[in-house]
Amino acid sequence: MRTLGKTGQRHPDWQVTAVFDPDGEGHDFAYTVGLDERGLPELHIWARPSLGDDPGADWKFSPQDCARILNELAWRLIDGQLDVGDTWEDTFDEGLVTGRFRLDPPGDRDELEALGIAPGALVQPVRWSLHRRPVGRPRPLDEAALERATQEYAELLAGLPGSAAETNGLAAEFVPGGDLGPLTPMVHGRIAQLRSADSIVLSNLSCAAVTMHLGGGITWPVAAASALARDAGRVEEIAKTQRLAADVVEAMMAHDDWPQVQLEITAAIGFEPGEATDEEVRRGLRGNLTELLWTILATEVVADRLSDEQLLHGRGAWLTGFAPVGDLPGPQWRAPRPVLERLYAVLRPLGPGSLLELAERHCDDDLTRYTELANAAEGWALVAAAGCPWRGGLDQLPGAIWPGPIHELREWATVMTSAACHRERLSPDDVATLTTPFLDLVPDLPSVISAGGR
Repeated sequence: MRTLGKTGQRHPDWQVTAVFDPDGEGHDFAYTVGLDERGLPELHIWARPSLGDDPGADWKFSPQDCARILNELAWRLIDGQLDVGDTWEDTFDEGLVTGRFRLDPPGDRDELEALGIAPGALVQPVRWSLHRRPVGRPRPLDEAALERATQEYAELLAGLPGSAAETNGLAAEFVPGGDLGPLTPMVHGRIAQLRSADSIVLSNLSCAAVTMHLGGGITWPVAAASALARDAGRVEEIAKTQRLAADVVEAMMAHDDWPQVQLEITAAIGFEPGEATDEEVRRGLRGNLTELLWTILATEVVADRLSDEQLLHGRGAWLTGFAPVGDLPGPQWRAPRPVLERLYAVLRPLGPGSLLELAERHCDDDLTRYTELANAAEGWALVAAAGCPWRGGLDQLPGAIWPGPIHELREWATVMTSAACHRERLSPDDVATLTTPFLDLVPDLPSVISAGGR
């Protein structure tokens, strides 16, 4: 599945209805409701290819993807830039996959199952085909990849408590014959990490998963991994990771000690009494941990084929869960030095009271739109080089006189550096929303974001 880019700033006056296939066969689809009121036909798209030779058995658009595609096309229809018979193509999964689209004449509403449109309304199907590289032969690790995998695996084992390596039967044999490909040891190592995690780490992992969701989606690195797995001959290995992740988490939650662990996780997250039922907490934890484990397992299957940026995407939330609270997952997740220096420059004149005030305002629940944008920016930083470190960074400010980090202040600073690094995702109004609550303390804050990630 693929999450597409942000659409324009206009707001639609129609809705998009997304429908799941109840049989789980992947026959999901979506269609607009409301274009008929403008005198236009409704639009419809299947989540899997409706044209071409590739049925997309392991690839489909998510409901969010379908909605974004239809919304973009609806604006083109409204602007007179889309007609029956028009064709176009777009790339996905960082250019590894191409979709070729065609707008067809109005179809049968019952056949398209567009049952929610107005009586008498026309519905035009957007049909498309999927194009990607063929599945290659299984490829072993090259010398450089083997050296890196061996080092990373040693670091993973060193971080496991006690005899976890022996308990989980881990062995460092990076060979193509592994049940999950040549990087099988790293895949099983990640599972061992989860099994050995205490309630604090599990709560941190769940929170990291939520943050990644707020940044646009937790499992979208799986799409890049799946695309690259074709050339490496590891398609079946990637397919196994989803079921494996679900089985591992389900087995953990079936242990006799899980109710106590869940109580400890609930307390660590900070749920108030009565805020959520035990079943709601269980369901949320199952979903977060399963999706996060799936993401890291798929990433590790093809880690030797991923770029540095893709590795940050796939590992960021997972490693954040295992890092000390408030720390970046590693130095690779730091924002570029010029971005950090610009932020430090506007914060350097502030005393302790002003820095604490920034942290307090950042947590103001009344700033609803600010909170939404800040959550998204923090999610972007979780999976890219966009974060602001405390150690060697904020702790060097004259006003930072505390012996330990103020997590809310570091979180606020990361929101600002991430916004700068992802400036293209933000409108001018978004930048104003992120900076206005702090202008009396940091009047030059807009320039930090507006200068971008350079």
